[in-house]
This record gives sequence, C-alpha cells and structure tokens, in this order.
Amino acid sequence: MEETMLDIMFEPPSQKEIEEVVINEEVVVKGEKPMMVYAKKKQAS
Repeated sequence: MEETMLDIMFEPPSQKEIEEVVINEEVVVKGEKPMMVYAKKKQAS
C-alpha cells in the first residue's frame, strides 16, 4: 500500500490546483495511475 501511495504523497501537495485524488481498485491492484480532480478556476469579474 505504501508503494502505491508514494507518488501521490508528494506530487499533489505541490500542485495547488489538485482538489482530490481518487484511489480505486485499479490503482491498488493493477498499478494504474490515480484520478486527479482539479479545482475549477474562478473567472475574473
């Protein structure tokens, strides 16, 4: 599990636009990349 989480423990905190990281069965069992959910940018008024 720690090996699975290693990349996402360091990458997302440095990218402020990432709001959520989704870890599912494919990530843990098959070694796929986790899904990154990005925050919506606010439009300038």
